[in-house]
Amino acid sequence: YCINCHGPGGSGGNLDFSTPQEFISAGLVVPGRPLQSKLVTRLKNFMPAAGQPATNNMPQGMPAISDIDYQIIRT
Repeated sequence: YCINCHGPGGSGGNLDFSTPQEFISAGLVVPGRPLQSKLVTRLKNFMPAAGQPATNNMPQGMPAISDIDYQIIRT
């Protein structure tokens, strides 16, 4: 999902998440602590980013990820 916009040459706010380490370096993933990971909260919109509407889920403009994919990411 993420790499479509947040990969090399993507349009996702100049964020390139081509490798797992880049998610960690950006503070989006806290290994072993999924509920502290911003990526997890953005995918299911538990906590919108500061100043953002409650509809600011990722991926923007696309259908929400499936519950199965969400559980895989969360674990």
